[in-house]
Amino acid sequence: MVQNLYLSVLHTEMRITEGLIKQIMPKDVAIQIREGVPFVNTCEEYSEATVLFSDLVGFTEICSGLSPMQVAGLLNRMYMTFDTLTDANPNVYKVETIGDAYMLVSGLPDRTEHHAKHASDVAMEMVQAIQNVKIT
Repeated sequence: MVQNLYLSVLHTEMRITEGLIKQIMPKDVAIQIREGVPFVNTCEEYSEATVLFSDLVGFTEICSGLSPMQVAGLLNRMYMTFDTLTDANPNVYKVETIGDAYMLVSGLPDRTEHHAKHASDVAMEMVQAIQNVKIT
């Protein structure tokens, strides 16, 4: 009975770990790691890619008049909006969010000749979409 409990807890923790790996790594890399490929063997070299860094102008000033919960809500709505745009475009991959900065890439992990266009298309969509994110 205790052994079954341990196995159940272990299985739950493995699912949580797998979910986290899938959230922070490209799908192909996560699969390779799950299959036991050493992490260093999942590395590739890319000769071309485009990296997009976004930053909200005046974000610190905007936040100075907000409560911490309002700032968290604003960031959450902003990231959800950007994630929707990124998820809708198979040629870009979200890398990271830090504070009000959002980072995505095109041309890796899936190579594409038009990486700069794909990233700039999403950038323009982000500029339009952020106008609909409200401070509440």
